[in-house]
Amino acid sequence: MSEQCGVTPRAAIARCLTALSVTPEDVWNDGKSRTAFEQESGAAWEKYLHGCVKWTLPLKAVVPKGDILEIHFGAGRVGLLTVATRVRADDYPEVKLLAPGTRLNIEGRIESVQVALIALYDSLLSVETQQ
Repeated sequence: MSEQCGVTPRAAIARCLTALSVTPEDVWNDGKSRTAFEQESGAAWEKYLHGCVKWTLPLKAVVPKGDILEIHFGAGRVGLLTVATRVRADDYPEVKLLAPGTRLNIEGRIESVQVALIALYDSLLSVETQQ
């Protein structure tokens, strides 16, 4: 099973052994004190790149792009900020059926951080279970 458009198949993704103990808000807030140039270039958030995170976030949107699903999650106090990842549609056919606001567990690695977007790669998803 090879990568498709740079997206690793679900079965080939290794689970995080040690996740960063930060929220999406912690990541963005760390860059707020940086210069506009550092924020624009992403330099403000370099220490988080490739770090593993485990977050539970509400689904914002699912954007089909051929064999890939681009999944957007709401973050921040009112959900205006976005955490996004791409997964293979064959690995997560049920995601397209979920309603916006459905809380999902996401485990992945930070690919990039911008002022209002955190992009993840090698992500594993599951619907949050109520306890």
